[in-house]
Amino acid sequence: MTRELVIFDLDGTLVKLMHDQDKLNSLRMLVTEEIEKSSFVDKGMIRGGVFGLYRLLETHSMEDKSIRVKIRNYIDRYELGCAAEAELREEIYSAIPDLKKCGAIIGMITNNGRACVDKLFTLGIIQEREFDMIITRDEMDKIKPDSWSLTQMIDLAKGRPDNIFFVGDSMNDSEMANAYNAIKNGNVKWIDARDISTAEMLKWRITNG
Repeated sequence: MTRELVIFDLDGTLVKLMHDQDKLNSLRMLVTEEIEKSSFVDKGMIRGGVFGLYRLLETHSMEDKSIRVKIRNYIDRYELGCAAEAELREEIYSAIPDLKKCGAIIGMITNNGRACVDKLFTLGIIQEREFDMIITRDEMDKIKPDSWSLTQMIDLAKGRPDNIFFVGDSMNDSEMANAYNAIKNGNVKWIDARDISTAEMLKWRITNG
């Protein structure tokens, strides 16, 4: 009997967080005011979507810890608003109980913060009991697509899983799996959540490797 480790991304995979463009623009303005105080930060990191803002919270990205704390509080507040209106991706999430019954270890790796994940648990959108391991942005040294968090989770898994799957919806997710495989000579299989329309389809993809 094979033993699977199935790791899920959060936003876009298990749930759809409601990213409001006006709120994101307000967040970007607040963050800009803070990083103007720091000559260490690459100002280009705040352009585009929210991903660049997440990178500001990596432990090596900012010299001034007090500024990083303020930025983290701004981002946490923004994410809590997104989580309050989140929609469950039932076609992905509903596969988890059956995977657990078959002995799979279930993990989550997300660039979202711990406060966002806890808000989803509190609202009952997803259930904490479904996950054996969770690594959020707050526990990461480097965020996805760096393979740091994937390495940590695989190392934490009890025993060596026979098969490892990462279910995600973005290039960051696939690049993380590819980076791990290249560095560790691993065989993490990436499943594009955008291609999954039913829980049965996801379970079939995992069962058949």
